[in-house]
Amino acid sequence: MNHKYQKVVDFFYQHINDKTINIKSVKLIHHGLTNTSYLVKTNKAKYQVRFANQYAGINREIEHSILLQTSNLIYFDATGNMIKEWIEAKTFTKHPSQVELNNLFSKIQEFHNLKDISITNKMDYHLYLNNNPKDIYQEHYLKLWSLFEQQYSYELSHNDLTVKNILMSKDNITLIDYEWATLNYPWFDYVYYLIHSSLSHQAILKEVTAKWNDIGANHLFFVSYFCLSWINSVNDSRRKFKQLKRKYTKRVKYFYQNLH
Repeated sequence: MNHKYQKVVDFFYQHINDKTINIKSVKLIHHGLTNTSYLVKTNKAKYQVRFANQYAGINREIEHSILLQTSNLIYFDATGNMIKEWIEAKTFTKHPSQVELNNLFSKIQEFHNLKDISITNKMDYHLYLNNNPKDIYQEHYLKLWSLFEQQYSYELSHNDLTVKNILMSKDNITLIDYEWATLNYPWFDYVYYLIHSSLSHQAILKEVTAKWNDIGANHLFFVSYFCLSWINSVNDSRRKFKQLKRKYTKRVKYFYQNLH
């Protein structure tokens, strides 16, 4: 076994109560701001081992309570380090059909309706606000926030529904990675997924206005601006973060221009 994965091996054996399991290989599958994950193959099954990082906006207690209901969780500690059974699936398609999109939205609603999840934490829309200039975009964002607080109730939301956190196996869709989950507006997850999709600005606006009577450019602008605030708080020069910043900036400008 490669010595650079010794920490993973030691952690796995420390928390797996089956002495007949032997590790065959370890592979790094994700290294990001909030966690580092590994695929551990053994003589019996595959597992995900994750070491968590602390980051503003993440609540590991909420994540734990959701994982207990939605996955084959084996171990989870207070800091968010965990072991769970591996899910054999592929990531959600970048260009879903309307049927696949409808199935995803049904799965999102199913997640929102999870029972026995005790959450009081709400999405903090002030959290990253100071990372943006005080301009017309921020002014409109704050006006919308005040309006939405009067218009909408809160419900359990995933808050990070990008393609990498949506898995497909045959006709089944599985949501993963609940570390950002809080109470949020009931439409946030749908809008968040769409602004992170490969769809054009125009296609996203068309999709939401055709599907929901009360969701439009204001909601798309609001979530795009929130995401821009977040990415501006990220001190990471990697290419993917630069690409995200460009995407969010373009989304903000387009949806703001189409408010009326």
